[in-house]
Amino acid sequence: MITGAEMALLIFTPTWVLDDGRDAILPACREMIEAQQIAGPWTWSIGLENPFPISEHRNVLHQYQKAREMFLKGDPEGRPYEALLTVEHDHVLPDAGAVQRLMGTPGDVVYAPYVLRHGRFVLSTWQWINHRNLGMSLTNYPRELARARQAVIWKISGAGMGCTLFRRRALEAIPFAPSGARNPCPDLGFAEAALRAGFESFGRFDVPVWHWNGDRLLHPFEEFMMKKYIARETLNAVVCGRRVRFVAGREIELTEEEARQAERMGYLSAGPSLPIPVVERQPDEVSPPKEERGVIPPSRRNRAKTLGKDV
Repeated sequence: MITGAEMALLIFTPTWVLDDGRDAILPACREMIEAQQIAGPWTWSIGLENPFPISEHRNVLHQYQKAREMFLKGDPEGRPYEALLTVEHDHVLPDAGAVQRLMGTPGDVVYAPYVLRHGRFVLSTWQWINHRNLGMSLTNYPRELARARQAVIWKISGAGMGCTLFRRRALEAIPFAPSGARNPCPDLGFAEAALRAGFESFGRFDVPVWHWNGDRLLHPFEEFMMKKYIARETLNAVVCGRRVRFVAGREIELTEEEARQAERMGYLSAGPSLPIPVVERQPDEVSPPKEERGVIPPSRRNRAKTLGKDV
């Protein structure tokens, strides 16, 4: 624990115990949390209490509720916590200054972007549209996403809580609860409640968080970069939720996820793809953050209905 500053922080990582007695935290996740350089007192708590079968999302809700209880009680030395940061067990912070940048961000809830893996891959940061309803992932709005990345700090509506900073006034006012009858995870429910209570949520776009996908780490920005491929046949198809026109022998731009699905369906030629250059990086090689800029309000030209989807 580092001491000497006015803000106490609780970092919480929900996970479970493996058959060999170890917790299931990804080694890179552990290493990057332990490497954080934070200007203030902080505690890292690992949640292991899972009253339901491990595969059930009810455990996620239970663990976050326990984290909130712990937060409201204060740290082991009797100091009140001013913020709670969730870092889930398969998420990897980009560098040793990531947490400090999140803490230095204005607003009541601060989201670090990562890739949501349920269904189509999309960013965890969702567009702000009004004070009542959630927008949709900024993946669907590439122009606004580009502005958000340039601004560094951008107003959003939520929603994925895999790496999120909650300030005290938001946590005191809003408990973690199911997001719906069929969705016990608290992410969407909390984000919508925060909107309606007048709390402000921001994305911190110089804290891109890697998310483990079973065989590789997904980078929230590189994963959605387009690459060029050669179509094998002519047809219209829905690939990863997007309608795409393939013309035999011609180039087509797809994300890596879309290309993998198109290859499985036989829509791409067996020849080599023509990638737009992308620099592959490891978590400890992420470029240093840009100088922090002011908050720029997002465009409101795009409007979206609430997307009731498990994150």
